[in-house]
Amino acid sequence: MFESQAGADLTFKGGTSLSKAYKIIDRFSEDIDLTCNIRRLITDKTSEHGELPGNRSQAKKMG
Repeated sequence: MFESQAGADLTFKGGTSLSKAYKIIDRFSEDIDLTCNIRRLITDKTSEHGELPGNRSQAKKMG
């Protein structure tokens, strides 16, 4: 997954990732939480400063 085109924008988050990746806490879980930088995936929806519109009205103003 991290070797895919979107892999550079994926980040582990949450307690399970601390347990699995860093062995900081002792936790048993079968799922992991990931987050991604959506601004890089939908560049046509972001402003020139990388901002996403807050609602449809703002999106229309952005073009």
